[in-house]
Amino acid sequence: MPVSNINSFFEKEVENCISTTNLKKQNVIVVAVSGGQDSMAMLNSLYKLSQKYNFTLHGAHLNHQLREVNSSKDAEFVKNYFRQLNIPYTVESMDVSKYKAAKKLSMEEAARELRYQFLSEVALKSNTNIISLGHTLDDQVETILMNIIRGCGLNGLKGMGNLTTRKINSRDFTLFRPLLNLKRSQTLEYCKSNDIPIRIDETNTDIAITRNRVRIELIPYLQTFNPSIKNSLLKLSKISSSVLDTNQINIKNSFNEIVSLNNSCFSIDIPKFNSQNTHIKTEILIEIIKLLHGGLKGIENNNYHDLISLIANAKTGSKIYISGFCCLISYNQAFLYKKETEINTLPILKDTHKLIIPGEVNLGKWKIKAKLINISNNSNLDSFKYLNKSPYSETFDISLLESNLHVRTRRPGDKFVPLGMNNSKKLKDFMIDSKIPFHHRDRTPLVCTTAGIIWVVGWRISNWAKLKGTNKQAIQINFNAK
Repeated sequence: MPVSNINSFFEKEVENCISTTNLKKQNVIVVAVSGGQDSMAMLNSLYKLSQKYNFTLHGAHLNHQLREVNSSKDAEFVKNYFRQLNIPYTVESMDVSKYKAAKKLSMEEAARELRYQFLSEVALKSNTNIISLGHTLDDQVETILMNIIRGCGLNGLKGMGNLTTRKINSRDFTLFRPLLNLKRSQTLEYCKSNDIPIRIDETNTDIAITRNRVRIELIPYLQTFNPSIKNSLLKLSKISSSVLDTNQINIKNSFNEIVSLNNSCFSIDIPKFNSQNTHIKTEILIEIIKLLHGGLKGIENNNYHDLISLIANAKTGSKIYISGFCCLISYNQAFLYKKETEINTLPILKDTHKLIIPGEVNLGKWKIKAKLINISNNSNLDSFKYLNKSPYSETFDISLLESNLHVRTRRPGDKFVPLGMNNSKKLKDFMIDSKIPFHHRDRTPLVCTTAGIIWVVGWRISNWAKLKGTNKQAIQINFNAK
């Protein structure tokens, strides 16, 4: 292709990418530059377009210390080029091998983690969240194949996007890929036609690196079956992207209907969840885990299967631990959380404590107030008339005033005569029948007398403790969690 043609074609593709992704509104773009042909072509094309679209570039280069003297030469080369363009830049060095050993990662994973960490820090210092990366159409094909080899879903088949969001150190950054529709051969042609110097990374031919082996061995082999395999994979990517866009609307609607969040604990409505297909279930779990876990690192495909099976069985009290979080089943809800304190919303109550009537008692985070109230027109008394709407406030017959009222939590063998019944039942059975959440049972306060339990706080009073029509006063007790 003639020089003028490659320049026009190349820069038009980059410009289209800027226009369609609304990057025209950005003031600063951090450009990740290794010194290779792709990143150097990206840097120069963005530099040419920066005045037209009124943004500035901040160059960024990380020396991974993996190629001894050549890594240092790359850093010096890139630094000098940044100076030549007269743009601000950050060039740093990190020991990837040391990080790999400490984190027990592959070399590729370690290099990628440190690179993104470095780029995010540069973006923050530059007061932007846009990071431009030099991934090409060929990188896209390699990525899709690598995802297929690992065993991926539609997201893996979709590959990379021109504009995607990545969470780095709990912050969202936008990754911009302006060369994603351009071939690697075109970046080299652009560099040659514009006399742009480049560095050659000799490790690009090392087939011990998975991406290199995919590029050097697998793709040429697949081309013996289908010479247009790259185009076929890119077509698959576009189809997957289209399906995902439609699916995402359904997933979002299902998520909002099925999932709720309280105190960093996610709650899933089990009947609604179980009515969805496996794909929707998996996507809902993926979204919860990303929010809860900060990403999907350490999560395997079988983990989703285990979670879906646990929720399908819906056995109250059953739970599993997965990579730093827990899923607990309680009746028609599945709770996903990292710490017990996130699901146990009831404060801890230890030992037995006497109630002061009238008066106030503070027990940890529980604040208990008790008072005497007057009852008017006690004929035809409705024993529910004086109940506060809150399940944590109840009214009892005045005859209990002399019965040593105290508060505690459950004990083995506890029995209870629920309001509306004449016979006692095991407290354990009452809690099960009332569907008191499994994780709340050991924390549920019990108001008692020497004769037994008069109130399972938040749930029901005892039948023999209810108001009687012969008294003009009653006891009212209120529980509040601080």
